[in-house]
Amino acid sequence: MCLRFKVIAIFILITMGFGVQSIAAATKVKLTNVSVSPNTVMTSAKINFTLNITAKITLKIYDSKNVQRKTLALSKSYKKGARFISWNLLDSKGKRVLPGKYRFNLSAKTSVNVMTKNLTVQVIADNKIKFEEMKYLSSSNVSVWKNAKDSDKKTYPSGLLFNLTGSREIDLQKKYKQFKGTIVVPYEDVAPRNTSSIIVYIDDVLTLTTTPQNKGTEAYQIDIDLTNASKIKFVISSNQVGDSVIPPRLGFVNTYFYKLLT
Repeated sequence: MCLRFKVIAIFILITMGFGVQSIAAATKVKLTNVSVSPNTVMTSAKINFTLNITAKITLKIYDSKNVQRKTLALSKSYKKGARFISWNLLDSKGKRVLPGKYRFNLSAKTSVNVMTKNLTVQVIADNKIKFEEMKYLSSSNVSVWKNAKDSDKKTYPSGLLFNLTGSREIDLQKKYKQFKGTIVVPYEDVAPRNTSSIIVYIDDVLTLTTTPQNKGTEAYQIDIDLTNASKIKFVISSNQVGDSVIPPRLGFVNTYFYKLLT
C-alpha cells in the first residue's frame, strides 16, 4: 500500500508540474507582426504589432547616436490583437527630429515575461512649405490670415488673404514640384451676386483661372504642377454686377508648395 501510494503521489506531482508549465507557457506574451510603415517617413510613422494576450507596452525612440529622443508609451496596457502606435516625428520637447535613422525599442510585459523587438525607420526632410511662409518676389494687398474662417464657418489656424487688388509672385528656382490647397471665401464677405477668381501665371504664362466664387459657392481645390517652373504669380480677379455689394476677397488655407526631393 505504501509503495502504491508513493507511485500515485509521484504521478500526481509530475502531472501538476506539467500543468503549471502549460499554464505559464500559455500566459507568456508574444510580440508578432512587428513592423513600421512606411520605412522612410516624412510626416509620421506607424509602429504595428500583434499581441497574443493583454500586456503592458513601452515604446522608446532612439537616434543614430543611441540617445533616447522620446517615449510614446510607458507601461501602457494594450489588449490582445493587432495594435499600432503612431509617431508624428516630434521629440520629447515637441520639436521635429532631424533627418536620419531612428530605432524603435518596443517591449511587451506581463507578470510572466518580457518580450522586446527593435526596428528602424529613416526620417527624411519634410518637402512641403505653407504658402504664407514662402519668400516672394513681389506682393500687394495680400496678408497673413490668422484664425481664418470661411463662408461655411469652418476655421483654420492661418492662411493668406487676397484683397480685391491682391497679387503675389513667388520665386521657385525650379526647386518645387507641386502647389496644392484650398481657396475659400471669408465668412465676413457676403457678395451674393458678385464673384472673385484667382488667376495663376507660371513663368509669366497664364496657366489657370479658377471658378468664380462667392459666399454661396463651395471651396475651390487647387492643384498645380510646378515641374521646371522658375516663378509663379497669383492675382485676384473680381466680377462686380451693380454697386450695392462689392465682390468677395479670397483666402488660401491648408495650401502648400512641395519641394522636389533630391
